[in-house]
Amino acid sequence: MTTNTDTTFTTTLLGALPDALPEGWLLVRLVDAYSFTKKPRGLDIRFYSAIPFVPMEIIPIGIEYFEQYELRSSDEISSGTYFEPGDILLSKITPSFENGKQGIIEHLPTPFGYATTEVIPIKAVPERSDQLYLFYYLLRHSRHYRKLMIHSLGARKRVWKGETDAATVCGDGG
Repeated sequence: MTTNTDTTFTTTLLGALPDALPEGWLLVRLVDAYSFTKKPRGLDIRFYSAIPFVPMEIIPIGIEYFEQYELRSSDEISSGTYFEPGDILLSKITPSFENGKQGIIEHLPTPFGYATTEVIPIKAVPERSDQLYLFYYLLRHSRHYRKLMIHSLGARKRVWKGETDAATVCGDGG
């Protein structure tokens, strides 16, 4: 086994990153490689008799995919975070975020669902990024990202979406 002793590393809040990435890899802002799901303008949930809702206790820790949700009437949903099938639901409150409470929900009986307000829904951009790569990247670096992205709101600490936008990820260019 040979070891490349010529590689130098820069210590960051994410740990030691190589000064030179592997050929074909890029270091990009999260917002440039992934998108944050937003409720479409004009969506009226009253046209749906039942809507999938994901409370925080259903979101798994360290498990890629999950299909659990509660069906709620539109009258029962007064607030929440809009998401779509295939999104990573990333917990934004500690210690849930720090413990890797996140998952990808693929199958819903409707084209969308709602989740607790304490999650950020993220999806891959076709031809640009990969959902599973981000899932494992966030899972692996969640404790390091905490140093970058936690925004204190009183006694509760949350990942702030603006700081998530600015976070960086590295991987092959496509």
